[in-house]
Amino acid sequence: MNKDTMFTKTLKARVWDKHAKVLRRQTAAVNRFWNLVNELSHRIIRERKTFLSAYDLPKYTTGDGSGRQLGSQFLRLSLRHFP
Repeated sequence: MNKDTMFTKTLKARVWDKHAKVLRRQTAAVNRFWNLVNELSHRIIRERKTFLSAYDLPKYTTGDGSGRQLGSQFLRLSLRHFP
């Protein structure tokens, strides 16, 4: 087999209607959170000419309203992936 061959496995999951409302709320909360972090990052770059690190962002996002639906652990972990 060629070493450049890559395999992809696709998983299919059915979301029951009773979970759709909760998932929509969580999706909206994630979207609000990422928009907040993006806006904050752009503002800091524009005003201070410096980039925020994953260690700087938590002090700005503490008490974010979307955290009530997502949980503080999710917010903390997602900030690690912010560029």
